[in-house]
Amino acid sequence: MPGKTHREHATVMKTTTRHDRGWKVTLFDCHCHFVGEVVFLLIEALGCSNTTAEQYTELVQQFGQAVVFRGSEDACKHVADKLGSTGLRVEVDEA
Repeated sequence: MPGKTHREHATVMKTTTRHDRGWKVTLFDCHCHFVGEVVFLLIEALGCSNTTAEQYTELVQQFGQAVVFRGSEDACKHVADKLGSTGLRVEVDEA
């Protein structure tokens, strides 16, 4: 991530694994939305802060994908449905 230190990057990555309950939602870079749109959509779907949504968006841009949510299968499907209905490319898998 441009301008991010290794420590800041590790903090974002730790956030994605803190609530590991067996399932995950991966967001893929589809190049079909503006950055601001993705940030807004993540805030709406995850109920996360603007800063967290921006960090997830940066990870997706840098790596082509990022785990943006972990939880139960039902919770992951709910988040994926919200994000997917906006045209974002997502996938739900067992962690």
